[in-house]
Amino acid sequence: MRIVVVEDEHNAREGLVRIIGKLGSRYEVVGEADNGLDGIDVIDRTKPDLVITDIKMPGMSGLEMLGTLKNKGLRHKMIILTGYSEFEYAHKALKMSVSDYLEKPITVPDLQEALDKVEQELRQLPLVPEGSDEPGSLDSLFLRLMDCSREEAERQEALIRAKFGFRDEIPFCIAICCYDGSNDKQPSILRELLKSSWRSVGIGLVYDMASRSIVVSIVQAADADFDPAKFADERLLPEIAKAGFVVECCLGDVSRLSELKKAIEELLELAKWSMILGNRRAIRREDPERLTKRELPYPALLESNCLRAIVNANKQEIERQFQNWVHAFKDMKYGPVLTIEYSIRFVSYMLRLAGDIHGYMLPEPLQSEWQRSLREIRTIRQFGRAMDEIASALASMNSPEGQPVYSLLIQKAVRMIQERYAEGITLDEIADHLRVTTAYLSGQFTRDVGRRFSEYIRDIRLRKAKELLLGSELRTFEIAQKAGYPDPKYFSRVFKEATGMTPGEFQKLNDR
Repeated sequence: MRIVVVEDEHNAREGLVRIIGKLGSRYEVVGEADNGLDGIDVIDRTKPDLVITDIKMPGMSGLEMLGTLKNKGLRHKMIILTGYSEFEYAHKALKMSVSDYLEKPITVPDLQEALDKVEQELRQLPLVPEGSDEPGSLDSLFLRLMDCSREEAERQEALIRAKFGFRDEIPFCIAICCYDGSNDKQPSILRELLKSSWRSVGIGLVYDMASRSIVVSIVQAADADFDPAKFADERLLPEIAKAGFVVECCLGDVSRLSELKKAIEELLELAKWSMILGNRRAIRREDPERLTKRELPYPALLESNCLRAIVNANKQEIERQFQNWVHAFKDMKYGPVLTIEYSIRFVSYMLRLAGDIHGYMLPEPLQSEWQRSLREIRTIRQFGRAMDEIASALASMNSPEGQPVYSLLIQKAVRMIQERYAEGITLDEIADHLRVTTAYLSGQFTRDVGRRFSEYIRDIRLRKAKELLLGSELRTFEIAQKAGYPDPKYFSRVFKEATGMTPGEFQKLNDR
């Protein structure tokens, strides 16, 4: 369901958008406005299924906006937001056929109930109302097609084709353009540019999916011999570049309108190949298949370089190594799946390492957000920005008060462990290096870290062993040595005591 939120209070609007986002992927906020006048423009442009609006707003109220929208013949459902003293306004709004009203502050259960009600109403509406000639109905029908069931779309396809003159023998061309989202005006300018370009080709629509930073074009050409790839490479992309935009474009086609939703999701996945193929030409579905398939190893050297920078608390070097990571994946053409998989593994390990050293882990929601952003990257620019953000946070990683949780002595001890755990370093050796007694260091370590030295270094070694068991071709005795266990039998015993299984069983369980 495509939703527009119109609310003059910034915090209330942001909170409502955030709640909608948490209710599931079937809801998408496609536009926002802080007054009725801007709301009309956003609604006219995005053609949503539902508008959620406050009643009392400066400039043009929600009620005035409702009346204007009704006069324009725009088809969508409405939910109004009201304060305790605004029930007279709410009563007037209900007379204007709004679906529901919600009293502030909005609760999740109330909003979910209202959205469920709207969904039920939308399902009962025919895609093509008999005798419908309202402006913008083509846009509305295409967007509704992507939200209804496949069965409903198939039932209505013949009516839509007859109403708008679509030809059975010509497929629908689909193009998605990914933009960086750094400029709020970018999607609207890009959308109008694309509309102007496609208008000479045939009939269809262009709309933006702001939450995914893409503009989608769906067009049936008037000429059966139309070549969408040639059009995109020789006209569309040059015009976009001339306007000062950098986009990644993907092309596909469908013969049936009921296939639109699936086709767009497939193109969103295809767009990730722009990290390898670049953006000088539109990406076709067959392009990834033409690339030489090869298994590329996890870049352990890059990981080691970054590990060293974190251990040495070298902020500039941490940021540089994250940039090197991005450049390496671009240059070596790892492919989107491995790029995302390896990057999440890399970031997770660096976060754990930084937490071990500083005694403070970044908040779990922030870590989850970073992982989500990496999973959703589609362009090399998005990849670079995501990694830069993570590197910047790691480079300045301290406790909330701005001071490390561990004392300076224990920070030095932890750094020595991280650098030399594979050498079998002992507590006595660290104490000698730091010029304190073993007993004093042991007591300070337990107090700061919350674990005994022996438990801490065991966990470091076992974590490294697990990574090698799952991500390398090394044999068990080689992994034991790299994890700091010169005796492979002792390593196997410690591993089984900690995990309940042998190293070999651990590999099999995790489908190595």
